[in-house]
Amino acid sequence: MEERSRRILERSVEEFIRTGRPVSSDWLYERHDFGIKPAAIRMVLNDLTMAGWLIQPHVSGGRVPSDRAYAFFAERILGDAAAGDFFADGERIGDLADDLLKGEWEPFVSLLSRQMKSLGALYVAEKEEIFKKGLDELIKSVDFPQRGDLREIISDFENISERMKKLTERLSDDFSAPRVFIGKNFLTRSSQLAVIVDACVVDGARNIIAVVGSKKMDYKKNIKSLIGMKRKLSLKTKANGKRR
Repeated sequence: MEERSRRILERSVEEFIRTGRPVSSDWLYERHDFGIKPAAIRMVLNDLTMAGWLIQPHVSGGRVPSDRAYAFFAERILGDAAAGDFFADGERIGDLADDLLKGEWEPFVSLLSRQMKSLGALYVAEKEEIFKKGLDELIKSVDFPQRGDLREIISDFENISERMKKLTERLSDDFSAPRVFIGKNFLTRSSQLAVIVDACVVDGARNIIAVVGSKKMDYKKNIKSLIGMKRKLSLKTKANGKRR
């Protein structure tokens, strides 16, 4: 993909996540400098639509991201994270790390859900227990274009505990960075959802964290928060070890 097309795709996804409205060439031209006029931006949007990156729900209307575009956008954020281009800090990130260190798992998932505006879930490997919170946050974040979408999301909430127990077997990597899944996957069956999965080590045991939200979730904030929390957790673990 050419650099200009990539930038226009990224900004299109970003604007749709921010506004929830289909993105037009005029809208992009007014808010971003791509060095080309609206007609040229429209041609790029047409090409991206033909290639399956964007969807045009109505003729002569704006574009919305496809699942492929959401995945591309999330991968770009993960790439920036791997390059060390951002680092999340803040009191709530520290609070999440503290809750994990203290074994306060229910407060952890409650804070995680509020922070991410999504469903938060935690599989504590040592206890083989699942903690989850935020069905209300999840439902608020999702548009329901079809009948049955709400029922499917509630079913995902009810079944996520059993599915998370199998997660460690399916995902054998070391989780050096979060992983993002768009649409139907091994944790959720609803096509309206996205899942960010990560893992952290507490007292030598690996725990799995899942953030389940709308495909329009704030990927940058949520990924940054998980990475920042893990870094805080690592620093606090090292500090506690030195004090012992």
